[in-house]
Amino acid sequence: MRLALRVRMMAAAAVMLLAAQGVASSGEAVVVVKGDAWLPLQRDAEVTFQAVDPATSVPVALTGELWVYTPDSDSLEVPRQLQMRDGRATATLFARTMNEVELQIFEPQWRTVSPIRLPVKSEGRLGTTFFFDGFDGQLVVMNGFPLTGNVRFFGEGTMPRGAHVEVRDRRGSLVLARNLSVAELASNAVDYSVRAIKPIARPTPTTQDVKDFVSEFDRTIRLHTPGQLSVEVTFTAQSAPELPQATGHRQEYIGNDPAAQLPEAATQPQPDGVTTTSVMGYLVRLEGLPTTATVVSHDRSSLSSFSITPREALNYNAPFGVKSADMASATDEAAIADATRMLRWHRRLGGFWAIETFHWDRMETAPLIFDWDRMDRVVNAYRAEHLRLITTITHPPAWSKQGEAPTTPGDLLLWRGWVRGMVERYAMKILGYEIWVNPNTTRWSPKPDVKAYRELVKSTAAEVRGVSAGPRVVAGSTEGFDLKFMEALLADGLAQLIDVVSVRLDPQTSGRLLPSQMKLAEQTAALQDILLRSGTKDKEVWLTGLGWSTMPGGVNETEQANWLVRGYTTALMGGVNKTFWSELRDSERLPWEGEASAHSGLLDSAFRPKPAAVAFNLLQFLLLQLAPDQTTTQGRATVNTFQILPQSSKVPGKIHVVWTSQPGEEELISLRPSPPGALAAIDMLGAEVAPENARALSTSAVGDQNRDFQYRIGFSPVFIWDVGNYQAKREPAPNDSFSTAPEEIQ
Repeated sequence: MRLALRVRMMAAAAVMLLAAQGVASSGEAVVVVKGDAWLPLQRDAEVTFQAVDPATSVPVALTGELWVYTPDSDSLEVPRQLQMRDGRATATLFARTMNEVELQIFEPQWRTVSPIRLPVKSEGRLGTTFFFDGFDGQLVVMNGFPLTGNVRFFGEGTMPRGAHVEVRDRRGSLVLARNLSVAELASNAVDYSVRAIKPIARPTPTTQDVKDFVSEFDRTIRLHTPGQLSVEVTFTAQSAPELPQATGHRQEYIGNDPAAQLPEAATQPQPDGVTTTSVMGYLVRLEGLPTTATVVSHDRSSLSSFSITPREALNYNAPFGVKSADMASATDEAAIADATRMLRWHRRLGGFWAIETFHWDRMETAPLIFDWDRMDRVVNAYRAEHLRLITTITHPPAWSKQGEAPTTPGDLLLWRGWVRGMVERYAMKILGYEIWVNPNTTRWSPKPDVKAYRELVKSTAAEVRGVSAGPRVVAGSTEGFDLKFMEALLADGLAQLIDVVSVRLDPQTSGRLLPSQMKLAEQTAALQDILLRSGTKDKEVWLTGLGWSTMPGGVNETEQANWLVRGYTTALMGGVNKTFWSELRDSERLPWEGEASAHSGLLDSAFRPKPAAVAFNLLQFLLLQLAPDQTTTQGRATVNTFQILPQSSKVPGKIHVVWTSQPGEEELISLRPSPPGALAAIDMLGAEVAPENARALSTSAVGDQNRDFQYRIGFSPVFIWDVGNYQAKREPAPNDSFSTAPEEIQ
């Protein structure tokens, strides 16, 4: 049900509200909401925002994008961007709490911030909030593992006895539909095989005031799809036995061949109200909700399902990394706890390689006085989460030539002592040392000097190699592909002293540019050519910073995920050995504050996964242990083809990553699977993509080698997996699904 709320506020009231919140206005335009407006509990509310001049209350015909922030995104569903036309913008809000909800709306033209608070009213209905037990208290689950569903009751109303839970992917396809029972709270005993979290005395059985009680659903729930999902729950007066119930929910793999899926599903007789479908090659039983069911309440939320990271992500040749927790900068207990939490998230997302910056001035507080305790804490924290640590060593101390880069013999001697001390102390606990940050800019104080930087690289390489041949020596670290600087750096045999050349494409320079607009493929090829001319074609190339910001002027969150997939895919096709996303988490709370890199995280500042986190997790599973094959085009679609290496935990075959160049473009492409297999396709956020010719394929013979699978491709990247001989029916191993591997990291 939709409730239309006209949103306006008298200008005087708007000014008073802004003043009360301490918000500075330019006097040009603020966004207001009707002072006594409210939201209905767990019902869609259509809200219209109005731009006004705060001094005159006259509406302002403002056109452009608004940015919306809410401090509790789990309790309030609201778009993060709104399009304002002629001074108005409309949005649908869904409140999941009885508490007053808070919004802040940023208008970038005048840079005004408008705080808005709306009360939530239950209208005499019981509040029911559904959630899965997730990771780190977030709406996050691990794909393929058993899930526990829970519900929290609040307010007054009729206690439900059953719940119809539907989970859909971002394309709207059902991946789970279950009818579950809710504890009736009849007594300390448990009814309907439902386990209560704790015994609760019997309240009034129908209308009651329920104080934040949490009840646990029955029966195991298991998702077979990673990605960005939506959860919709309808609570009913009927218990689960009174609703359609499938005969069982045991995992059954039937393959991705449409010719095998339909007959297999047809052989599975089910009770009335239960249907079957295929999700990622698994037969899934969907329990329906009868139209005769009595609806008590309703809830809706988002859910991120992450795949388990295969152990091959720990291998040296794994190409995915993240600029992670910046734990070395943490000094107090709260900051250290925050950084430790970030490392746990890094582990869950995958991409087990990490970069941490070691600031010379923080590690050597005075000449020959080292803060080894701080460095020990950092190194041990990464090892505790099985993360492979690379350090960027940079930032001169104030006592070293007034904070300039180490170029004098005395400063170089001190630098060498610090480097040697680290390598001796940590050995292979630190797997690489990247020398400085952006020496082709004013980060090399007082001005860029390639000859001086070459001496620093030589000194560092000598100290590392003098202790151990293991850690990689990484040089370059240029801002962008500064090919002239790189060529000068690698001249006269210096390339023989290092293992890796690195480039940083940080969010400050990326803006809204696509990887293709940044000429990522061409620039990578030019750098490879410089290495070839220097006689060191075996040297690795790393991107130690790649990212796009979701602050105003950057990309939106869905675009960030899109750009991420394109960037990593293009880098892999171009022979880049490792790419580190910049950053793991936003460092600023409000999307419009700070610099670009403060909002390039895979997580926001409250640890909410952005779509880019889902895309990164999916990407690091699918594109591990691959070899670039070729890039081709079909009409307006670009097809990047990788061969799955024999040592991969994935079945042999190919993976294609496909997209079109411009928003709004579409192209119908055809791909023929390796005999006698089929193709499985998912988009960048985990939604399964069906072939356009699925009906024709379903009537063909299983394993027919003369079939082309046709897919409609758009601007959003799609992964198409040639699953080869994986079509034979088999009994899957525990936790086996499209996105898990035989050996996995828990």
